[in-house]
Amino acid sequence: MKLDITTTRVLRPSRLKTIAWLAVSAAFTAGGVWMVHSGEVMGWFVALFFGLCVVVFAVLLLPNSAYLSIGPGGFTVCSLFRAHSYRWSDVGPFAVDCPRLCPYRMVVFNFSEKYRASPRARKVAAAMTGYEGALPDSYGMTLEELADLLNENRERYNAV
Repeated sequence: MKLDITTTRVLRPSRLKTIAWLAVSAAFTAGGVWMVHSGEVMGWFVALFFGLCVVVFAVLLLPNSAYLSIGPGGFTVCSLFRAHSYRWSDVGPFAVDCPRLCPYRMVVFNFSEKYRASPRARKVAAAMTGYEGALPDSYGMTLEELADLLNENRERYNAV
């Protein structure tokens, strides 16, 4: 599904926050390397895990690698260049919650009853977290502002 770009609003994650996470990950990677040189086996895990985090945060700094596009036809969530689009009729209301197995609050949602894609994955996600979907970022807004914006668009365009 392609969204109409003439009335589409594109939100992007905070570059400053991404750079901060990149710096923290790089510091932990260096600490892991130092641990390996000191003879600590656990340093391999630390260096590899946070080294992967460095790669992920570096990719997130590339243009169009992450965004939320909101328009009359629905919304598109893109992370690490993988975009997923949904019509407003595909989703239920958006809320702010701290899903099970997640240490922080985020914008969450469930799909509508008529949405048929990925039924197994949705069941697994709901069993693990209590929700079928979530947004990976707040895109420079408070979580409440983002949920309100999405709900306003869902109500406006889903009624048509």
